[in-house]
Amino acid sequence: FSANSPNGGRELWSSNGLSAGTQLLIDLNTGGSSSPHSFLAVGNRLYFAATHATLGTELYKTDGTSTTTQMVINLNRNGGSEPELLTKTNGQAVFVASNGKDGNRELFTSKGIASETKLIDLYPGTEDSSPFGMTQIGNDVYFFVRRTNQGAEKLYRASGGMGGPVTEI
Repeated sequence: FSANSPNGGRELWSSNGLSAGTQLLIDLNTGGSSSPHSFLAVGNRLYFAATHATLGTELYKTDGTSTTTQMVINLNRNGGSEPELLTKTNGQAVFVASNGKDGNRELFTSKGIASETKLIDLYPGTEDSSPFGMTQIGNDVYFFVRRTNQGAEKLYRASGGMGGPVTEI
């Protein structure tokens, strides 16, 4: 969970449910605030968005120890990717973020390592898909997309999680 640390700033904490077992897990932004948010449990991992002092807000993961708490990937080299709308399916995290290249807000999947974090670009090029309203039902993920050049909202389904085809409904 996220709470204020004794050294200042909002950081990642852990607890076993007892006051004595509640402690700062890690200070991800020493001298500042990492402001962890958008928590998502997938198996024994916790994914979340947090702010790095120089890279901006990116996707992180932890298994509950300070030594394994780390950034998954720096998606946007020009500033933070601002991951949000974290959803899970088939053992992976699904989220919306900006990589600074393929439109503004796009759909991504991650299995917790940089090489297994993939862009699902529904409208290749510079037009963003701006997914929203993501919901998991069984192994499928449903979400809406608002096309900027059409002004219309469309419903999509990713069959079998993000491993299957993404189709407009």
